[in-house]
Amino acid sequence: MWLKLLRSESIGDLLKPQFVNGRWRQPSINGRHRADLRTYFQKAGVPWIYDQETPEVDHNSPYNRKPKGNYVERNFEVRIANVRKALSMQEERYAKYRTDRMLNKPLKGYDRIVAGTLKAMGQAEN
Repeated sequence: MWLKLLRSESIGDLLKPQFVNGRWRQPSINGRHRADLRTYFQKAGVPWIYDQETPEVDHNSPYNRKPKGNYVERNFEVRIANVRKALSMQEERYAKYRTDRMLNKPLKGYDRIVAGTLKAMGQAEN
């Protein structure tokens, strides 16, 4: 590995993968030897300039945006408002439902007989 360093003009080129004849080749100096070189540089007091700079995170990118959450979390306030509105109208709706049920219920027993007679009497008068 150290002989490669003597032949090369730049250590940086040996640390990067190379594109040769349409194929990517592994770096000449692998990660373990790279770490060894970094420690040798640090012990010698020479700055290590071969680390790749990490780009800043772009928070406006669609890949880095905050997840939108599920339907229940997003529409919680709207759902609470609809429940409160429905609860405020519950008394009137329940009273209307009861009266509709009573008026549309088929007649039974004595009520049926009386309604039939009144109907027959009304037809007889006409």
